[in-house]
Amino acid sequence: MKKFIFSAFLILVMLFSFCAVGQAQPTKEGKAAILFTFEGLSNLGTTPYNGGIGLKYYMTNRIALRGSLGGSFITAKANSTTNTIASAGITTDVFGTENTNAYIGGEVLFNHSEPVVINTYGVAGIIGGEFFPWKNVSLGAEYKIVVRRDTQADDTMISLGNNFANFTLAIYFK
Repeated sequence: MKKFIFSAFLILVMLFSFCAVGQAQPTKEGKAAILFTFEGLSNLGTTPYNGGIGLKYYMTNRIALRGSLGGSFITAKANSTTNTIASAGITTDVFGTENTNAYIGGEVLFNHSEPVVINTYGVAGIIGGEFFPWKNVSLGAEYKIVVRRDTQADDTMISLGNNFANFTLAIYFK
């Protein structure tokens, strides 16, 4: 776990240092992206972003709205479970060059599970960065600090750790 956190921190420091170089940042206003979570080194692949499909839209050259909507239906023997997951957030670019971008932001999260009704609400602070190997594709790393409330357990938690350090793949459109 310490190695993972150190690696994520090192990647963010590298992105911030690349952003210090004085290159012109391309225009982003009006661009949209589809987001995936990027996993694995020995078995590379993408998985649903925040449990579903993720979207990002730049309202201005520095401010982006993003969100995800997803769910799952699992049947095992006589039991079935349904999950609905949604998130919405806003990020602002703090540094950027032609092929790198560092951002901060916030996000609200919601998870609903049945047949035993469990609702989880949360808010998250986000810090992250992106590297653009091509004009319309980015590889990113971000870390979230999440405060969430679980209605079934009637408790509030602050979460840090592996589940909130993500690597993302974004494909941009305009």
